[in-house]
Amino acid sequence: MVLLNKDLKNLLAKQGLLRNYNMINKIYLNREVKKKIMGSYLDNGLIRLDEFFNEDFYKDIFKRLRRNYGERVKLADRYSYEKLDVMELDKIFNDKEFLNFINLISCENFNNCEINVKKFGVENYTLLHDSTGRKRMEFLLIFVDKWDDKFGGYIVYTDNEEKSLIFSVKGNSFILINKKGMKRFVKYVNHLAGKKNFFLVEGRLE
Repeated sequence: MVLLNKDLKNLLAKQGLLRNYNMINKIYLNREVKKKIMGSYLDNGLIRLDEFFNEDFYKDIFKRLRRNYGERVKLADRYSYEKLDVMELDKIFNDKEFLNFINLISCENFNNCEINVKKFGVENYTLLHDSTGRKRMEFLLIFVDKWDDKFGGYIVYTDNEEKSLIFSVKGNSFILINKKGMKRFVKYVNHLAGKKNFFLVEGRLE
């Protein structure tokens, strides 16, 4: 897993190695950094990158999400959350720059992705199941102001051998994972969250 530290980011900036892109944080588009990310992904089958989008881009998408009203969906033994239909996100996350980045670090050749947007607040959750069928690779993007682990809501991947990967809720983080038979759930959000909520953008790669 790669979480680039501030020292490396500052070094790259001083060396003038960053290019102008509209979407992805320039740091992750540096050639050497991309090699490091690719190596880590190929070794582990997953990667998490924090501060993934340029700040202005992240704020713009977050604003769009908050403007949309979701439809509450609930099936007691499977899930409870708000489902959002944000049509412009399909275009944004099927953008050539975004897919090229994923293809580069994963050594795959995805042409498009299917987007789902979910909003989680108090009493929301998903239980353990595999809703992605044969699609073995997916990415997650998290949009939130502030979140405490004690609220719940963290994202868990687990397999038949009871091995688990746990990802906390952190805004502007990107997770790419080759599930390899793993299933995912979102931990129940408890009353401590109050009126706080977060958005989870799921991308199923094809």
